Amino acid sequence: MKKFTLILAAMVLAGCATSGKSPSRASIHEDKVPVAKPVTTDFSNIGDTCAGKTAEACYAYAQKSYNAGDFRRAIRTYDLACARFQYLPACLEMAKMFEQGQGVEPNPGKAYEIYSAACYTVDHKPSCADMRRLSR
Repeated sequence: MKKFTLILAAMVLAGCATSGKSPSRASIHEDKVPVAKPVTTDFSNIGDTCAGKTAEACYAYAQKSYNAGDFRRAIRTYDLACARFQYLPACLEMAKMFEQGQGVEPNPGKAYEIYSAACYTVDHKPSCADMRRLSR
């Protein structure tokens, strides 16, 4: 347990955002995954979409943007939901977008980092499989 706490503390100090709440293990949608740093710090185009809202509301907005084909807005909003709320589904969607190069240049290394964080910090088995797949 001490090792997990030290790893988590190191990731927080490395620059991930926290919402001030402790992680809940109730379901995969409530698990939180620390991410080293956001893709961008310029969230001005997102406006107040996620300000003062829940992780789920921010994620829903990102999904809406993605479904509309606005991949740049979608990845920035997923990034915000991942960094600010440490919301696992947003982090994983962002990893998939990095893999496929949607809204950003393809970056399998960044996708690997996100899957690795999900695998090792919340023991998310599908992320462990994705991490192994990318390491080949």
